[in-house]
Amino acid sequence: MKYRKPKAILNVHDDLLPNVDVGVGDYVVANTNEFGLVKGDIYEIVQVNAYDMITIEVNDEEIDMFSIEYFDEYIEE
Repeated sequence: MKYRKPKAILNVHDDLLPNVDVGVGDYVVANTNEFGLVKGDIYEIVQVNAYDMITIEVNDEEIDMFSIEYFDEYIEE
């Protein structure tokens, strides 16, 4: 049996937007300037804590857990 890496689900609480699975190593974009986040900045997911909670590296000195509601899908340009 193959082990599946845990995924969080962006937009899980918003019926108007499609759900987007994200996992460790994926990038997300902050949609707020609260809690030490900078709106529009890109953050790498370092841990999936639950389907709606992720841990990211906020800056070089701080790693913290956040609800997925503070992030949008990162789309490479």
